[in-house]
Amino acid sequence: MDRFTKLYELYDKPSNVLFEEENFLDYRPGGFHPVALGDTLKDGRYKIHHKLGYGGFSTVWVARDYRHQWVSVKIAKAEKTNQSRELQVLRALAQCSNVTPGSTGIVRLLDDFLHEGPNGCHQCLVFELLGPTVDMMVNDAHQFGERLGTDIIVKVSTQMLEAVAFMHEAGYAHGDLSTKNLAFCNDRLSHLSEEELFEALGPPSPEGLTRLDGKPLGQGIPTQLVESALWTGWPLDDDEDDENVRIIDLGEAFDQNAAPKSLAQPGGLQAPESIFTGKVDYKQDLWRVGLVIYYLIFGALPYSWWGINPLVEAMMDVFGELPPEWQSKWEQMSSDAVARGDPGAGKWKQTPHWRLERQFDQHVHEPELKPFLPVIQGLTMLLPSDRISASQALQLIRDNSGNIEHRA
Repeated sequence: MDRFTKLYELYDKPSNVLFEEENFLDYRPGGFHPVALGDTLKDGRYKIHHKLGYGGFSTVWVARDYRHQWVSVKIAKAEKTNQSRELQVLRALAQCSNVTPGSTGIVRLLDDFLHEGPNGCHQCLVFELLGPTVDMMVNDAHQFGERLGTDIIVKVSTQMLEAVAFMHEAGYAHGDLSTKNLAFCNDRLSHLSEEELFEALGPPSPEGLTRLDGKPLGQGIPTQLVESALWTGWPLDDDEDDENVRIIDLGEAFDQNAAPKSLAQPGGLQAPESIFTGKVDYKQDLWRVGLVIYYLIFGALPYSWWGINPLVEAMMDVFGELPPEWQSKWEQMSSDAVARGDPGAGKWKQTPHWRLERQFDQHVHEPELKPFLPVIQGLTMLLPSDRISASQALQLIRDNSGNIEHRA
């Protein structure tokens, strides 16, 4: 019997919340801090009222600051407290905030402190309270066979590019851009009444955790598990401010002069240079931005994660041939796949209808979205040195949008 099965059978938890939220096994020394609704942090300054979400390295909560505003509090695993670059990058970006309007596209850090708990010392970052992620809204629309409105796609893409341009000009990279790390915002959120806020978030849903044998909970185990907010009441009264976005979660961010050896690379978002060269730099942001814009327009990534070799084949189907300097390595990878007996190895044939140009021609009919074809093409050049910058992508949008308005 594995450890998870033992823990699950030990604790009384009848619902699926145990499986749908953060990994319960990470409530251990060095892991997550156990949080319950009503808990306070920083000598009572922040009181926990709801849960926003979680990731592999932290949980995020809605709290009331005793100064009478709502905030979000990100509580890192204890073992990550001295490893995260996020606080350093956020502080550096704040010092550059007057350089460009794109600075408003980065989530605002309001406070930071350390919290000592039963599982260790946790870094806590306090941010402005933001709305749901873009990913949540795209998925909600997709459930009804729809996609985000054209105006919202243009606005989100433009604001994301402005924020990335700001980061790059300041000498930093995000490292983990995706629709999950873009959140809608509205300044009204911070000042809503509790009733109004819960109408937007959906009511908190805590479930008590007890042992079946009646014994006390183990050290560092939460007394309750809380479901993440579903944002059932978003947007707020059709307020246009709800369409603004900010980049969040800078846990993988880095100084361009001190790039890490590796980055979080979910399969469908993996940049080709990480496969062929292993190099990490800010240009992986550009690749990810191109895929995010594609996702906003088509409601899905251009390909799924099937393994490294099928991923490379799909990249070539959508974005074009590999650079000559990568060909020999690709041939070796293909030969190794055949030798291993991988399914389909050695049988790849180009799929013309997957090409980005064909997809735009057949499925994108809105004039406002047509300018994004050269933008995505420029951001997703397979060779990093060929990619356009975020600033160049913005200029392409403005130039082509002006041409559309002129023709109209």
